[in-house]
Amino acid sequence: MYSMKSGVRRILESCNISISPGAFDVCSIDQLHVTLAMLVTKHIHISRWLFKMNDHFDGRGTAYCDVLLHLMCYQQVLKEQEKYGENWSNQWAYEESYNKVLKEIPSILKTAVPVDKSVYATWKDFIETFLVQGGVIEAYPPSQSITGITANVLIEPDGTILMLSVADQFHSCSSLKCYGYTFPQSSIDHNAIKEATHKICEACKLKSIIGYISIDFVTFMNNAQFQELWPVGLKIGYTSSHAMFNLISYFTGGHLEHNNFVVTVQKIIPPRVYTSLRKKTNALHDKKSERYFRHFVFSSNLYHSNLNHLQYDVFFQICKARNIGYNEKRKLGTVFALFDKHRRDSIGMITSGDTMQQSVSSFLSNLSSIHQDISSTNMQGITNFQGAIDDLRSIIREMEINQEIIKADDSIVISSS
Repeated sequence: MYSMKSGVRRILESCNISISPGAFDVCSIDQLHVTLAMLVTKHIHISRWLFKMNDHFDGRGTAYCDVLLHLMCYQQVLKEQEKYGENWSNQWAYEESYNKVLKEIPSILKTAVPVDKSVYATWKDFIETFLVQGGVIEAYPPSQSITGITANVLIEPDGTILMLSVADQFHSCSSLKCYGYTFPQSSIDHNAIKEATHKICEACKLKSIIGYISIDFVTFMNNAQFQELWPVGLKIGYTSSHAMFNLISYFTGGHLEHNNFVVTVQKIIPPRVYTSLRKKTNALHDKKSERYFRHFVFSSNLYHSNLNHLQYDVFFQICKARNIGYNEKRKLGTVFALFDKHRRDSIGMITSGDTMQQSVSSFLSNLSSIHQDISSTNMQGITNFQGAIDDLRSIIREMEINQEIIKADDSIVISSS
């Protein structure tokens, strides 16, 4: 029950935290029309609305509709809302506007778009399955800049809550489908994530849910320039993001610092020696170790049909020729996760760097190089690399802009002093 979208929505609504406007257990066309009309009327500032099937995942059972683009009575409803102000939540204030919106909803829904058209090509195909399974309606964040975040948590049988990792998401073909992660997250204050995660886990415990869970959030700046954090998904069980983070811990020997959710690794400094005139070797100091921060980009969703035509030894020869590898002493470089020797078209990849920009650049460079080396004009193959490449390029541009802003601010401070 709680592994389905409506069950997740029940848990989130019981947590006493900020969540997206929405409704669950929608399972008839009349209920869909009435519920959406009510949500649009009460939250007239929300432009896009999402429809999620109960039993789908990774955006396969999701569609969206840009309601305000097609709502003819929008200006009238907006004026009514401004007129009634704080009383807008009362039925007597919004009822006339609601009836206007309800009349337009059936025609507006014809413009809705499924996220994954390889599963549902049209809204008609989508809505037929949606009404059989049931599902939820949710508001899409009203912002041009939205970041997804995933928190991996373990609820022990004794009720202890352990936060295992918190990472930012990046995407490929759609902002509604997570492609991979950057760690550590840098989108919002860690305490906000901790507080929201703890409340959700406490609600899970009341439902007798224990073990591994993954919680998806979105964060954005609202119209008042206040940073919002909405939980939008909950997966019960051991997920691929759990597995990839455990792989990071294994090959780096890294230590997760729970106060700020960063990973430090131990770098061994060998003893320096000198040879005396009598050919006697003496150590200048004992072997030392120092801890360094590491930044990671990882994904278990890399897909390229041409990889099926390569044996793993050939693939790694290509990587070696491109200088794609891992330095075990420095804990820097690239590690691949190989899932199935009979289905080699899907792999995972992790890049480790001194800085986040270095890790993102390495991941981007690896994707571009691998695609170039295993593709030809006559055999481009089917891949999800390009969408991820585009998203990572935009992330790097944002990093460069932020660095320029920081440098400009520093120069102003220096000149004023």
